Amino acid sequence: MRIVIIGAGFGGAYTAKYLHKKIGHEHSIEVINRENYFVFQPLLPEVASGIINIQDAVTPLRLMLKGINVRLAEVIDIDRQKQCVYVSQGPDATLIKVPYDHLVIATGLKPELSQLPGFTEHALAMKNLADAYKLRNHVIECLENADMAEDNKTVEEHLTFVVGGGGFSGVETIGELQEMIHRTLRFYPHIKKEQIRMVLVHSSDRVLPEMGPRLSKYVQQKLEKRGIEILTDSRLANMTDESVELDSGELIMCRTVVSTVGNSLPNLIQDLELPTERGRLQVDTKLRIAGLSNIWALGDVALVPNMIEKYSPCPPTAQFAVRQAKCLAQNIAADISNRQLVAFSYRPRGSLASIGDYRGVAEINKIRLSGFSAWVLWRMIYLAMFPGFISRLRIALNWLLDYFAPRNIVYIQQHLPSSTCFIRFRQGDVVFESGQILKGLYVVVTGCLQLEVAEDASTVFKRRILPGDHFGERTIAKDVLTTGRLVATEESRLMFIARSDFARLRDHLPAFGAYIASLDTDVSRYSQQIKIGHTKKMPGIHARR
Repeated sequence: MRIVIIGAGFGGAYTAKYLHKKIGHEHSIEVINRENYFVFQPLLPEVASGIINIQDAVTPLRLMLKGINVRLAEVIDIDRQKQCVYVSQGPDATLIKVPYDHLVIATGLKPELSQLPGFTEHALAMKNLADAYKLRNHVIECLENADMAEDNKTVEEHLTFVVGGGGFSGVETIGELQEMIHRTLRFYPHIKKEQIRMVLVHSSDRVLPEMGPRLSKYVQQKLEKRGIEILTDSRLANMTDESVELDSGELIMCRTVVSTVGNSLPNLIQDLELPTERGRLQVDTKLRIAGLSNIWALGDVALVPNMIEKYSPCPPTAQFAVRQAKCLAQNIAADISNRQLVAFSYRPRGSLASIGDYRGVAEINKIRLSGFSAWVLWRMIYLAMFPGFISRLRIALNWLLDYFAPRNIVYIQQHLPSSTCFIRFRQGDVVFESGQILKGLYVVVTGCLQLEVAEDASTVFKRRILPGDHFGERTIAKDVLTTGRLVATEESRLMFIARSDFARLRDHLPAFGAYIASLDTDVSRYSQQIKIGHTKKMPGIHARR
């Protein structure tokens, strides 16, 4: 039996661990993920605030999942009829077929900000490690700019920070950010504490609605006492580079908006046309996709009914994802052995949240704690949950150092990659082989290349590509694989435009779009249609730099 798990968050990684303990010595288990590490998401706000070093908030998957196959790749499609997953792997974006007997979908959800005008372009998310690192750099950049600004408008925009969403992620993010900013102000002599404005916008009538009213009230009071404005029964409406507007019409001048709400299914899962409910995959009490016997789902991506809570959907938290993983592993093992499956049933132990300034709230069974004791409990429990002794030791040292030392305010500027780049090939180098996914549009600057396509057993089509010629636009437009072999017949230099940038130019620059449309759209001599499952649009793959 071959079990393939897509995604390595709490759901995917722990499903693999539990399966390996049960049946790993008898069956193959493979985890497919775009990153080679596991992210401990509850610590992301502390990564963003500089308490924890970015490399200490993750664990390498190969260390965490010993004895389990880990494939660093991007899933392109799932063919349910052939029972295989197609992945794009390696710098050449080779399409590889990975067969499965049981498939576990644990991709999580992706941030979805497109419904709010301007948020896709300007808002910051708080979903993964890159988001936390980007937010930290952005906040430091705002402080640097405000410290040297000469006009009040610029100062106001750079020193106003808005967080959307008053759940766990939003409350912890704004609490940690405020503490970080206040502790670093001594390095910025021209910024006064009174100039810092922190705003938390929440659609409900109280923050942390997952907890009881008493703890929710405590959190709100503590945050407000620290100077954080809390706007309940409010929503973010639209945004520009310099401001955000609320649904009430209030305009807040700011350069920083962090959205912790708004998620949707990844494009891959949407294209599969699987049953969904409330924006997540519909699964039964055994965690199987409704109507399918060998495809399972858990974590944020699935709406898992909890028997102990009268089939109420499980909240998308790490605590539930780990418990679901244990149940799912047990059910896959039982299914392989033709034993009875068990329904997911779990009574949560409680909830914890850190709000910065050495304060927190905790709800463990019927025990409710707030303040310093809850903050200590929060750290103890999450430290115990973090996988790996060495990783736990590093985090503990980070926390200890933060107590005695000032926050690191090093700003590592992240240069955006150019929309175009140049690639050099020596004579005889292969640009692409048959069966690959082209990454974008290529324009020949100097040199010469030759395309060879075997039309049948005895006929080979050849085409020379010279300076000024281009290739790739047809395969991008049709979502097809290459069938030919392109070789540099002399030293050549090519300009490369990534797939996503090419699509933007084609769709929004009428003259360019008309030119592309005027080209011969018959791709039968150059490439083959992809006929794998429900593929509609291939994701763009970054160019080799």
